[in-house]
Amino acid sequence: MKTVCCRLAGCVWIVLLMSVSAVAQSYNMEFLGNKNDYPQPPVPTWPYAGCWGYTAPDGREYALLGVVNGTSIIDITDAPNLREVVFIPGPETSWREMKTYQQYAYIVNEHDTDPLAGMQILDLTNLPTSALLVKTYIWTDTVGGVVTPVPHAHNVSVAGNYLYLSGGGSYTGIRILDLTDPVNPVKAGYYSGPYIHDSYIRNDTIYASAINSGGGLDIIDARNKQNPQRIKLLQYPGSGTHNAWTTDDGRYVLTTDEIGATTKSLKVWDIRDIQNPLKVGEYSVGAATVHNVFVKGNLAYVAWYVDGLKVFDISKPTSPQLVGYYDTFPQTPVSFISGAWGAYPYYPSGKVIVSDNRTGLYVFRYTGPETAALPLPSSPTSVALHQNYPNPFNPTTTIQFDLLKETFVTLKLYDALGREISVVKQGMLPSGAHSVPVDARGLGAGVYFYTLVSSGLTATRRMVILK
Repeated sequence: MKTVCCRLAGCVWIVLLMSVSAVAQSYNMEFLGNKNDYPQPPVPTWPYAGCWGYTAPDGREYALLGVVNGTSIIDITDAPNLREVVFIPGPETSWREMKTYQQYAYIVNEHDTDPLAGMQILDLTNLPTSALLVKTYIWTDTVGGVVTPVPHAHNVSVAGNYLYLSGGGSYTGIRILDLTDPVNPVKAGYYSGPYIHDSYIRNDTIYASAINSGGGLDIIDARNKQNPQRIKLLQYPGSGTHNAWTTDDGRYVLTTDEIGATTKSLKVWDIRDIQNPLKVGEYSVGAATVHNVFVKGNLAYVAWYVDGLKVFDISKPTSPQLVGYYDTFPQTPVSFISGAWGAYPYYPSGKVIVSDNRTGLYVFRYTGPETAALPLPSSPTSVALHQNYPNPFNPTTTIQFDLLKETFVTLKLYDALGREISVVKQGMLPSGAHSVPVDARGLGAGVYFYTLVSSGLTATRRMVILK
């Protein structure tokens, strides 16, 4: 038994860890190897943190693994032969995350006392022979004419040619860098929101996890990098939102809760009406705490701390189905934060890596179905007007509705004052599901309403146009 001090988002716990040997359990996961070269960390901490993947132009596959005193780059191409090819020293810390862009890796850490900790930029061009630490970038804030370095971050995300830094100590908001020159990042903007622990970016929309004090999920319009604006703050009782990822179609967002009073579960939210998100699905594992979710197609790969890696079929997002798992940490610790930290399921070969903060890097291949069999769509059982998608939108969206029988339909668009703008659809339509495209190029930004009149039913929904 040993005592460990754990820090997360400004909170401190003293926990006791008890190791009990057990046999790892798995389902639909082919084990391809484990690499645990740094098992003895300085007390009180753990030896490993986040992981990410990189596929070189020649097709070789590498894992980047955060270690307490640097980053291990491991060639996993010939798994189960896992070979560390480079180790890049870094500031000593229990928190290390990384992302890749082109042939570069960007690595952040939470070393509290080193003003030069910064973000390491690695050139991976010469792998497997070598990797070059090109630069350590340090963001600076200027407040009241005083320049202050921001030497560390908890999380880094990359989307398009932009990089997003969040978290770390008491630093709030999100700092955005332009990677047009990958080794010389340029400040592009700053979102001055709450403390953000993690962020996922899809089509210039940031899904930012405001983990502290029930902050929830901060959804941000980042098309204007200099002035990102909140679209919606998705708050729910007792939230401790740690990270988030959307489905490929953007209609749903999956969140994980690490702290707070809420169930420490994987939650699924319908965000087709972004101003009125609805929780439509949830999965929990007893008292086990979830950590990070990563979506690839119809599958969600979830690092679930003491319960290892879990794979869910999310082809029906309202009912996530467990289709694969591997317990990377079969011991029975008192601490809720031992075990699977991160995952990367995006290798072309189908390999999946997981970082376990106690036992290192794992390489798997998911062997289950890509999607469960779903029932064929049935005929509508009621007349229904659905939320337009996408919403908000610019300049086009789609309105869907269901009809029980052939009937005369009128679908109209109104402004916020109730004035009729246009007749979107009118006439006899057959029974079944219908989709009507809407082009708002001639309308200004703002709130609008659309109303369906059919078979004695009148239904109205709200839409938002962004410009």
